[in-house]
Parts: sequence; structure tokens; C-alpha cells
Amino acid sequence: MSPLEYVIKTEIYQQGSITVERFMSLVLSHPKYGYYSSRDSIGGEGDFITAPEISQMFGEMLGLWALVTWQQTNGDKNLSLTEIGPGKGTLMKDILRAVKMVTDLDNKIQINLVEISQKLKLLQQAKLINYKPKWYPSISKLPHDQTIFIANEFFDALPILQVVGNNYKWYERRISLREKEPFELFFTLGPPIQIDSLPSNILNLKVTDGEIFEYSPSREITILSLAKRVENKGGAILIVDYGHNKTSIGETLQAVKNHQSHSVLENPGIADITAHVDFESLKRAVSDTNTNFFGPITQGEFLRRIGIETRAAKLLKNANSSSALKIESALKRLIDPNGMGQMFKVVAITKRGSPVPPGF
Repeated sequence: MSPLEYVIKTEIYQQGSITVERFMSLVLSHPKYGYYSSRDSIGGEGDFITAPEISQMFGEMLGLWALVTWQQTNGDKNLSLTEIGPGKGTLMKDILRAVKMVTDLDNKIQINLVEISQKLKLLQQAKLINYKPKWYPSISKLPHDQTIFIANEFFDALPILQVVGNNYKWYERRISLREKEPFELFFTLGPPIQIDSLPSNILNLKVTDGEIFEYSPSREITILSLAKRVENKGGAILIVDYGHNKTSIGETLQAVKNHQSHSVLENPGIADITAHVDFESLKRAVSDTNTNFFGPITQGEFLRRIGIETRAAKLLKNANSSSALKIESALKRLIDPNGMGQMFKVVAITKRGSPVPPGF
């Protein structure tokens, strides 16, 4: 039994079953044994790969997007970039390369990174050794300044709650511990959910036995806090993640290890656990702020609109046959509807009255 599994089982034994939200928080963010604290998870040798690790073009296009968006609203000030969940630092490095291609901002860029993993922080330091980023443990600790927020595959890792339909009622889905060896973790039903405690959109959905509905107060709180910052100080938010445009019933909770599907409850802490982002819920969460919400549009459409095919063509001019194949393969993976191009979505949030950001 791993140390994290022991922590989870002990908590359940002492306090009773836990929510899916609590389980995800422990698995991903436990300060000592959590997945992001203890494993090198990103890349071909890890458990999953992200767009920045596929090609430099992804980060370069986001860098140009950030620069243009900044110039639209804050052109007279030094560029400020804030990445939430910066992984290995690859995306920010590529963003900064693109920015420096078109403008001289050597000492005029403020880089903020929101990171909870000390292990990933060391990797980020190595990648960004030529810059002077500042690290923050949470969004709440960030300075209240104008900035461009970038969040690539961040919201999918924020914990969710699940409810299960049974006898025309919704019940909280929880995780408990079997009383006999090997004392396995298993999903169980908690108490009935009071309707007024659920998101309002679920009230119009028919309750069918066995169906699962997911929602995430954590995501809604996070996006609202970011939108409030944009509302008060300007700047913009760019979110790239996988998920669905409309709120709907269905389970998307998943675990991935070595690029393969893995049981969510088996050996917690050795696999990444995520759930698809409900982009409509993010839009609802910021509907009362003085901001504009753009998208979601597919990643493929967004990258095409901001010029990734032109960037690929330029790289191909100076590439040998081996490099050319890699560039073409990466481009297809990023924008093809059968790959990341369709599954991943992009949204942007700006202060009301600001110009429409590129790509939207």
C-alpha cells in the first residue's frame, strides 16, 4: 500500500466516506504524496503529453496571441504574463521566444507562475533560467495587477463533485472502504441531494437511475476569481482544455497512467485523474461580472485563425526531411478534428468594452 493510499483509507476509516472532490484533491494535491508532488508526469516518458510538449508552435502562437491582446488593452505598459499550472515550463518558454521574435521586451516582461509542486517548480526554473519569473502557491496570492492569464490543461485537474440518479432523486456519489481484506476503495451512494444545492441547470434534466452528473464548485470559484481580476484591472484570460460546450449528464472522471486508461480507485497517486471541463458552467460562473466571454471554439479552429499553418510553413522552409515530418505530424495532431483539434476547446475572457481578442 502506498503512503497516499494509506492516508486516504485512514481518513475514510476514521471519518466515513469521502466525496469525489475530496478524493481528487488528495490524489492530485496532497503536499507530500500527491500525484503532482511526487511524479514527473508530463511528456513521452510520463503519463500524458500536453500540446506544448508536442510542438513549439503551440506556445509560440499563444505567445503572439498574448502580445497582441496585451497591446489591444495595455499597450503602454510592460507585458505581464501569468501561467496557471505551468507544467515543465515548456509553454512559457515558447511563449517568451515568440514574444521576443517581434518585440524587444527583455527587461519589460513580468512572469508569474502559479505552481504547487516543488518538483515541477525545479523543472520550470531550469527551462526559464534566462528569465526572472515569480512563483506563487495559489491564484489568491498573485498581485492584483493587469496581466494575461494562460491556463492550458489546468481546469480539467480541478476537483469535481458527482451525483447519481436513483429512484428519481439525486444522491451524492462518494468513495468508501470495504470492511474486509483487502479493504478496497469503492464508489457508494451518499445521502440524497437537496435540489437547491445543485447547479440550477440540472433542475431541467430528467433523473434517470444510474446516470451521473458532474459539477465543480472549485472550477467555478477559480474562474470567477480570475474574471474579477480582469474586471478590476484589465488584461485577459485564455483557457485551453478538453471538455464539452454544453452542460450535460454523463461521467467523464478518468485516470491515465503511461498514456493508457487506468482505474480511478486503484493505487491512488500513481495515475493522473481529471474530468472534462464543462465550459458552459464556466460561462455561467462569470455571467454577473463586467467581462466578455468568448468561445468555446475548438483548438484546431483557434490555432488556424491565429496563424499556426503559416508558422508551420515557415519552419518547414528550413527543415530537413526528418524535421519536416515531425513538424507536419505535430501540426496535424494539434489541429486535426480526429485529434486534439476537436476535443480541446479555447475560451477567452476580457473586460467588457475591450476589443475582440485574436482568434474569436
